[in-house]
Amino acid sequence: MKTTGVGEASPTSGSGRAQPVFGPSNAGWMAGLLGELPLMPLRSIRRIDSGSAISQVMSIVQLPFRRSTTGCSGNGQGTGSACWNQPDTATSVLASRPWTSMASTTVTTSRSFAVVGKSIEVDGSGWRIRLVRNSAAARVARRIQATLTGTPSRSSLTRGGSPRGPAAGKGHPAATMGAMAAKPQLNRDYERRPYWWATMPPLHDRSGRGLPDTVDVAIVGGGYTGVAAARKLALQGAKAVLLEAETLGWGASSRNGGITHPGFKWGPRTLAKRYGEPLARALYRETLDAIELTYGLIRDNDIDAELRSAGWLELAWAPSHFEDFEAEAASLDDFGSHATVVPKDRLRDEIGTPMYHGGLAVNPGGLLHPAKWFAGLLGLAERAGADLHERTPVRSIRRQGDGRFVVETSRGAILARDVLVATNGYTDGAAPSVRRRIVPIGSYIIATEPLPEDLAHVVSPTGRAYFDTKNFLSYWHVSADRRLIFGGRVSFIPTTVDRTARLLFGRMLDIHPQVAGYRVEYSWGGKVAMTLDRMPHIGRLGGIMHAVGYSGTGVLMSTYLGTRAAEWLGGGEAPALAKLPFRLIPAPYEGRPWFLPVIGELFRWQDRLAVRGVPDPDAPAPGEPPSAGG
Repeated sequence: MKTTGVGEASPTSGSGRAQPVFGPSNAGWMAGLLGELPLMPLRSIRRIDSGSAISQVMSIVQLPFRRSTTGCSGNGQGTGSACWNQPDTATSVLASRPWTSMASTTVTTSRSFAVVGKSIEVDGSGWRIRLVRNSAAARVARRIQATLTGTPSRSSLTRGGSPRGPAAGKGHPAATMGAMAAKPQLNRDYERRPYWWATMPPLHDRSGRGLPDTVDVAIVGGGYTGVAAARKLALQGAKAVLLEAETLGWGASSRNGGITHPGFKWGPRTLAKRYGEPLARALYRETLDAIELTYGLIRDNDIDAELRSAGWLELAWAPSHFEDFEAEAASLDDFGSHATVVPKDRLRDEIGTPMYHGGLAVNPGGLLHPAKWFAGLLGLAERAGADLHERTPVRSIRRQGDGRFVVETSRGAILARDVLVATNGYTDGAAPSVRRRIVPIGSYIIATEPLPEDLAHVVSPTGRAYFDTKNFLSYWHVSADRRLIFGGRVSFIPTTVDRTARLLFGRMLDIHPQVAGYRVEYSWGGKVAMTLDRMPHIGRLGGIMHAVGYSGTGVLMSTYLGTRAAEWLGGGEAPALAKLPFRLIPAPYEGRPWFLPVIGELFRWQDRLAVRGVPDPDAPAPGEPPSAGG
């Protein structure tokens, strides 16, 4: 049985309620993963990019392992000849930025989860982590406990006892506003499915038709990337088949925030430092090409995607973030965008909140209705002659001696000259080499009822897309029918749309208390595929082509890379992104991101340090686009 993704509700389910991916107990999630995964000593892990949150985790957590070549007992670790057992006792010194603390790890037999003094004991894992000599580390420990158990920690509350948001420091407007009055309670009668699904045109069933025996290209995944590739291959005259495990567009293509912007997680200056000026310019140029491609397809084919080209506004969560906007604006202008710095005293002209310390307004970019755009792209593909199949999961991909691939599906095998994996955050065991290189992270959104026209204008005077500079970022906009669409990172563990709706509702009211009297009508979630370098990737692994890992920029880049992948398969040039190495996640990892709770706490701490005026050397520079797209 296939489990739904983080915070997702199946469009065909009766209740529409999302269930936790790893069962009803969130507290046992990390424990279960630690019991199933080999715990590798730090010295055997190759040095990686110091800017990666995952590298920080691996430098913090040093857990030894012992492999058993005999069967494993019924201890939650699985069975078979390749099970992994912890030693009876182990000690490790943790001395890493930013914790700068010492800790010991000692195996225990208790099955409870608790904080005892400065110790964390994880339910069912047999591990106790004790943090000493650092009160900040103890606070992080309490935050991890709160994250895993779903209960608030002391540091997440104001003096009045109400939540103040994930990174509101003393004196920050979020803390002040949260202490002024108790927030209204979230209504519970919202629909637990994407708002986009309720307002998209109906799609006819594309399951059950016969599969071809042989094709030029088999495409695995039926979102923006796969459908764009299928369209282009059909136009090129290639015989291709697209295979989707769910319904077409079921994943991030119909769940994302609808924000379109050029650039990646890293802005032009960081791209130039990482890859050199010529490649950085080529990479950024591809994101501008992605805007031209997507907007052009929508306009040239009269697709009703609610496209609005008002640009986007990045909001400085901390004063130090705003200080960097001037230099970032100059680099954006130099690379082909147009950016304007908006000081705090002029921010009211752009957005109805006093929360932030200034902004960076950028064009081109804007908003669209992601599901309507997907429906339009699907129509273009079918009119081009694309062969599209849904509810046809791929079980395995095997290369033959003659170089061709056998693609095993639930409905039979297909022989293909080439294979394109386009599954992004929903990649499973059919493409293990790709799965080892991407981390699926939940992103969640709520949508209010339609706001009065005057209030919608107060919230969003310019109609832009908004996002802030936090690691635990928020992103939002007012939709074409005047709903406040508000999303963000709120959890790094498996969760439900009910829990995330409460968190997002509180955060939304921190920023826009004007909407306190309006109901939430939809709540949903989906998976964003993050990579080690936070860049999209296209290339080949074992002869199989992939276009994945959009790291939040998928609304535009997925359509673009799907199209470029088809051109490459047809003999065209490889895109500039193909020059980037696609590195493995440097951890014992097979698709289940057991390390995310620790990353989440690092992100929270970095956000707090930024508000308190302590710069974080590893944080991305402000002025860089968010992971908010899809």
